Amino acid sequence: MCIRDRWYQRRVHGGHSCYIPKRTGERKRKSVRGCIVGSDIKVLALTIVKKGEQELEGITDTKTPRRLGPKRANHIRKLFALSKQDDVRRYVVRRSIPAKDGKKPRVKAPKIQRLITDVRLRRKRIYKREKKQRWLNTRKATEEYHKLCQDYRKQKEQKRVQSEEAKKAQTGQTTQATQAQTKAATQTQAKGQTQTQAKGQTQAKGQTQTTQAQQTKTQQQTTAKTGQQQQAAQTTKKSKK
Repeated sequence: MCIRDRWYQRRVHGGHSCYIPKRTGERKRKSVRGCIVGSDIKVLALTIVKKGEQELEGITDTKTPRRLGPKRANHIRKLFALSKQDDVRRYVVRRSIPAKDGKKPRVKAPKIQRLITDVRLRRKRIYKREKKQRWLNTRKATEEYHKLCQDYRKQKEQKRVQSEEAKKAQTGQTTQATQAQTKAATQTQAKGQTQTQAKGQTQAKGQTQTTQAQQTKTQQQTTAKTGQQQQAAQTTKKSKK
């Protein structure tokens, strides 16, 4: 508020009543009218705060009835100081519309809001019953689902156990077959080793026999040579004599 009697430019921000900023901290310069009443003002909106000794003509000397009454049930009870057992529909403020353009006169009454009737109570009971039924259905569905999950887990566990047993049996057969193969292979290898050892022994015997024969032959040759040399030496001695 500014104590002036004219329009002037003022920089306003978010705290002022005549401006809503689009961004935080934004300010704007706007034309504002001062609070002092002047001759340039055509209309003033005023309220009577305190009445003096005399009546104001057309304002305080007449009483205008309330055109529209409260519409909500609790507000009607508060206005007429009613209890919860009283019928609110009997105390609603009605207004009569006179006849116009050949139409009959009629009375208008507002539709009472938040009025608790038998229909509303019946609808509420139905809603609660349906809600409870939905809860029971969901509970039953969850129990069935958990049961299905347990059955599925049991079946899966049985399949796993059966597959493991089949794998164990298959591995046992394969191990037996491999053991038999390894046993046969070791036996054949042992036989081959014995055969090779026998061959080696026969070859060694043959070699030893050949070496012995060669040694005897060489001894015989050497003895024969020595005998020939001795005979030759004796013959030469005899010829000299």
